[in-house]
Amino acid sequence: MSAKGLEVPRIWVTWFCPYAQRAWIAAEEKKIEYIRKETEGLYVGKKFANPNKPKDFLRVNPNGLVPAIELNPAENDGNEGQNVKGIYESLICVEYLDETYPNSGTRLFPQDPYQKAQARIWIAFIDNKIV
Repeated sequence: MSAKGLEVPRIWVTWFCPYAQRAWIAAEEKKIEYIRKETEGLYVGKKFANPNKPKDFLRVNPNGLVPAIELNPAENDGNEGQNVKGIYESLICVEYLDETYPNSGTRLFPQDPYQKAQARIWIAFIDNKIV
């Protein structure tokens, strides 16, 4: 259990992926306790460049893309079932961390709905034009 009374999440990343880095940096900025799990390989088009992704990871994100946040990983370890709570897509992961740990570390999004919408506009611009 983390200091906040929540189970420590497992964050699946690949070190060279800018989207995975987004969630990884968010976890660091939030100063939350988490388990960083590195997975290898890329997803290119509709085929895995590394078809040997861990089954544990594919249960968290069946698309095989990083980042992914696995909730309650201790319950999932050794569990072959599909009842794994996972969150994926980088911006969704960042928003989840910011909302789940509002009093930890730095707030990542403004509280004001208009300012939050403006932040999302800039995020979309960077996603579409830069990354």
